Amino acid sequence: MILRVIKMRNIVFLFVLMVGASQSQNLLDNPSFEGDLRGTWENNGFLMERVSGDTVDGNFALKASDRDRDVEGPSQVVRGLKPNGRYELNLYIKLLNDVKGSLYQKIRVSMQFLFVDSGKIGTYAIAFRSLCDSSMGWIHVNGSMNAPLKAFTTVRLGLRGPDAGVNFLMDNASLYEIPENTKWIADSYSMIDKYRKSNVDISFTTPSDVSPSAFDVQIRLKKHLFPFGVKVKDTQISATSNDEYTNLVVNMFNWATVQSYKWKFDKGDRYNPDFSNALTATNILVAKGLKVRAHNLLWDVPDNIPDWVLALSGQELRDELDKHVQYMCTLALGKVTHWDVMNEHTHGLYYEEKLQDQNFTKNLFRQMRKCDSSAKLYFNDYQAVDIGGSTQEYYHLMKEYLAQKVPVDGLGVQGHVQTDTTPDPTMIWRKLDRLGMLGLDIS
Repeated sequence: MILRVIKMRNIVFLFVLMVGASQSQNLLDNPSFEGDLRGTWENNGFLMERVSGDTVDGNFALKASDRDRDVEGPSQVVRGLKPNGRYELNLYIKLLNDVKGSLYQKIRVSMQFLFVDSGKIGTYAIAFRSLCDSSMGWIHVNGSMNAPLKAFTTVRLGLRGPDAGVNFLMDNASLYEIPENTKWIADSYSMIDKYRKSNVDISFTTPSDVSPSAFDVQIRLKKHLFPFGVKVKDTQISATSNDEYTNLVVNMFNWATVQSYKWKFDKGDRYNPDFSNALTATNILVAKGLKVRAHNLLWDVPDNIPDWVLALSGQELRDELDKHVQYMCTLALGKVTHWDVMNEHTHGLYYEEKLQDQNFTKNLFRQMRKCDSSAKLYFNDYQAVDIGGSTQEYYHLMKEYLAQKVPVDGLGVQGHVQTDTTPDPTMIWRKLDRLGMLGLDIS
């Protein structure tokens, strides 16, 4: 008797570069500033002019100078956008100077929608690029978004972000509508069949005097290797056999993210740290056969750093950071499979700015690798797949890390959704394709 069944393979990350969609008309007027700025681009308090001699495309670029606020930058009213439409932005920025005390500048581009029902303005991110300085020359800023679902009238695109006092050039801007991929469901099933399944032949030998039809063979999947995980509430994980919450987690998932490794969740103090919630939950989950992802070692946003750490500076801060990293690594050594080493690095640079050290996070990964050679080390951030404002930013950052042989094994793509928008398979697929070109694990 031959029985053919399907077996799930280990996890495969598949990325297909989508190149088939043709670009529609550029929705921006005067995108390379070859024409008069009046009637197309507007300013909000700074000096805006066309200049020649240093461009990306054509003979002119826009120059922004005499900026005394970080929100000052060129803007344009954009016509032709549709509710829930898919849009991708590209432009180039060149920072002409740096500001003393700031290691980096952040460039952000937003879209403001005037809603019909309320008469109020909603602001939506379309592109970010952080970790910028004047040594980089022309910087490619790329991002994408879904327009809000509800009706709107006026839409304004605006560039913001560099510190007051930073002058910059802007050139070669474009905003295109992205066509919907109506085949994404069929394509997904086709790729699952091709890359996540294989055939297994199982042979049964029956006695010669017994008909094979006398046997009834049933196969039940008991365990699979495809990671299917959940963020758990650490304090509800229990070793008690009849605990409903723990049993639900164990029966439905084979991975779990334990979030009480965050420094702000330390129940102790500077001299007596207490991460027992995280450690207890990890030990129980591992004992029950789950793999654990520790979230997170450090968070580069000041709101999520303990107050006593915020009060430190200089060598004292470095010493405490070294001590904390070593303590946490040792605490979880051999227990966790993944570490979110740095969280939301594209949205905050607290440690870099406080220590005036551009290589802080790179060296943090190197320090963790020396301590733990088995756990995979991850960045974790948002707006890279769910919203799309930081996809290209994330990509460029990881290209730099990989080129410098920083031991990054994977990218966490945490999801946030903007108000009045919905997750869109077409756009999510495009963003994953882009990040997938890095060759890193994505989860």
